[in-house]
Amino acid sequence: MPNYTGGMSICPFYQRESRLSIVCEGYCQEQQIGMKFRTEAEKLQWQQKYCLRFYYPRCPVAATVLWHYQDQENPAAQCAVPSREKPGCKKQPRSRVNGLAAETKA
Repeated sequence: MPNYTGGMSICPFYQRESRLSIVCEGYCQEQQIGMKFRTEAEKLQWQQKYCLRFYYPRCPVAATVLWHYQDQENPAAQCAVPSREKPGCKKQPRSRVNGLAAETKA
């Protein structure tokens, strides 16, 4: 039986996982961010470093989502990532969250 850690994740952006992947909350309500790993050991190492500790704001995914939530310059923006399907989504400027550079790319 696989050793999934989902019930133990501290990160508020964690949603679910499978044997080789983790799915987290995305930039918009209707989005999700998925990370795929080559091995279960790599996935578990990532989770031990970010998901399972109160160190999650150092995770590049969580830092970017946190930055989006904390962005007070454009509270009406629906999304921090440019999208051709969503005319309300606008590219946000480069920012720093908890010492990490967070940048969205087109």
